[in-house]
Amino acid sequence: LITHAMATTAHPATQAVIMNIQKAANGGQDRVFSMQLEPPELGRVEVRLTFSKNKTLKAHVITEKPETFMMLQRDADALQR
Repeated sequence: LITHAMATTAHPATQAVIMNIQKAANGGQDRVFSMQLEPPELGRVEVRLTFSKNKTLKAHVITEKPETFMMLQRDADALQR
């Protein structure tokens, strides 16, 4: 689980992705959602959450913009927690 202190070291848009993943994962079911990042120049991301039989969560994140992909990749440590 991501703590507030961990998330605050990441870019604000990454923080928004983390918060939305956490909210969506609370249901414990596979889910797909899209979100528009701020600022709008970062584009949209689509997140596909998949739970395995042992309740391990996988999140596939698809970005509209290559710059957004690079930003999320830089913040990968925060996303993996």
